[in-house]
Amino acid sequence: AGFAYFRQFDRPALAGAFAALTALKPHLLAVFGMLLVLDAVNRRGRIALAIGAAVLAAGAAIALLANPEVGSQYRNAVLHEHPGAIPLHAWVLPVPSYWLRVFATVNFGLGFWVQFAPCLAACLGYGTYRICRGTRWNWTAELPWVVWVSVLATPYGGWIFDLTVLLVPTIAAAAKLRPTGLVLF
Repeated sequence: AGFAYFRQFDRPALAGAFAALTALKPHLLAVFGMLLVLDAVNRRGRIALAIGAAVLAAGAAIALLANPEVGSQYRNAVLHEHPGAIPLHAWVLPVPSYWLRVFATVNFGLGFWVQFAPCLAACLGYGTYRICRGTRWNWTAELPWVVWVSVLATPYGGWIFDLTVLLVPTIAAAAKLRPTGLVLF
């Protein structure tokens, strides 16, 4: 929402800083991330992407200053499961991609990678749409749909605490439904 707000008012640096926040849950907003990279074809898009990358680099630097071993600790946590941990491929997930994997595994013997197919399809589809829109692309109008599609196509996650990202399309829909002139607060 902060990204769309600042892009609307032609403040790409602040928009990029807000876009960096999406890196906390990249699997939920993969379509947005791909569109952010595609948007670098114009000057404002390059500024937003560069500032977002700088914010991420600053965050990584702060983490490394606080704990120089954070990189190796993360790598070990990902590569070597804790004895009592349930591996990601065994999680029962509340997202359509999980059910696609279950169906494809049971019926066709396909594996874990299948649940990334909806995300890939969404990225390719929205990327093509973005390119076709060209200069008519409007982040403010498109972002609620981008978030909605991203969450529906997420390859994993989608837990109840992840769904707060759906506030973006929910508030956009509520704003369109609100009669003009009505003051709620």
